[in-house]
Amino acid sequence: MIDIFVSEWERMKMSTLAVQNHWWREGRVRPEVAKDYRRPAFHEAEELSGTRQTIILSGMRRVGKSTVMFQLVQSLIGRGVDPLDILYFSFDEGVSTVHELLGSYGEATGRDFQSGRKYVFLDEVQKLKGWAEQVKVFYDSVPGIKFFASGSAALPLEREAKTVLAGRAFYIRVEPLSFQEFIEMKHGLKDASGGIWKDTLPAYFSDYVRRPLPEMVDMQPGLLRRYVRESLVDRILYKDIPEAHPVDTELLRQLLQLFYTEVNYTLNVDSLARDMGRSKRTILDAVQYMTDSYAVRVLRNYRPSTQSSSRKLKRVYPYHFCQVSNEDIEEPKLEECVAASLLDAHAYWREGQEEVDFVVDGAPVEVKWKNLISDGDYRHLDRFLKKYDVPTGYMVSKSESRVRKVDGHSILTVPMWRLGEAGGLNGPSGTAALSRGRTERD
Repeated sequence: MIDIFVSEWERMKMSTLAVQNHWWREGRVRPEVAKDYRRPAFHEAEELSGTRQTIILSGMRRVGKSTVMFQLVQSLIGRGVDPLDILYFSFDEGVSTVHELLGSYGEATGRDFQSGRKYVFLDEVQKLKGWAEQVKVFYDSVPGIKFFASGSAALPLEREAKTVLAGRAFYIRVEPLSFQEFIEMKHGLKDASGGIWKDTLPAYFSDYVRRPLPEMVDMQPGLLRRYVRESLVDRILYKDIPEAHPVDTELLRQLLQLFYTEVNYTLNVDSLARDMGRSKRTILDAVQYMTDSYAVRVLRNYRPSTQSSSRKLKRVYPYHFCQVSNEDIEEPKLEECVAASLLDAHAYWREGQEEVDFVVDGAPVEVKWKNLISDGDYRHLDRFLKKYDVPTGYMVSKSESRVRKVDGHSILTVPMWRLGEAGGLNGPSGTAALSRGRTERD
């Protein structure tokens, strides 16, 4: 009876592999899963595909990590790799060991994984306990295998990989769409920064804020909120975190509702523990799990004198604005969340009654969702620049664009859409794009 059960289990595993690896039968990856649009993460991974190192893709759910993997599979086939020498497995569909997976691959294809060059794609690999140690064993003992791995829990995934796979891996972060990527996918425009397209950018940006994930670009407006809740937020709350940690999902739900409603929430663990009837450690653990799973981002109070940030007075934002941009949230709060995402913010500044929304590589950034910025709106930026002798600060507005110079310091006021166009302060266009046209009214 046991032998019959084991045989049936092996048959089911091989059937799952055959379904996930349809190119074994069809000779190519189906276009519906290997999309035509190639994102920067694909080009970076393709360039590294000839190296010995494992390629690790990390990023929040629904950003397109699996799509990048399928595109890489098709790229390999297009370069002459035998489809049977390429194995893909998603650990969303069940958990095995890498050794068992490779054994099942051999039984399903008749190929010896230890012979010749093989390409192995491990999707949502964070669900496999001890995955890095297992990959290391095969990396060291079977040099013909090239591993690609992806995961939706950045910190644990990268921490484990960097500890175990030191010198054996390259890391690629897959983010939600940039504004430029959205314009290319939605409107087919490679460059909309000038000419007749310039006046359309603010309207395009408003649309982008509500559709920054690949599957959302052409989705009907009435489905956007449901898509984010069911495909992204609920998966984190009720699947990703509980599968990895013993945690009360109701506590997670309450905290996440609080953080997504009160954007820029000052984290008071004592108060939360008291109000929710939980220990401080339980609250801190829950926040860490949500941070690891790309549900929230935590900002610390910037302390340049020690080149670090304060452990106290943390602030919590949604990890990315897509998680709240289709919810009923006040527009100024949403736009502050948009700026936090575009800047990939990790710090803010507060000292006494003075504060600045974000500090990015030592540069202060304030968000004022107004058409016209008054002199009084600059006072905290002025104070920061003078106190720390920083040459340039930024004011993000609703529509105003100009430069303000005081006491040898400059503050560039830019509309939010221009911050998106630049890809943030450190994006592809960076401060040069923010400076462009800075004396004009947009």
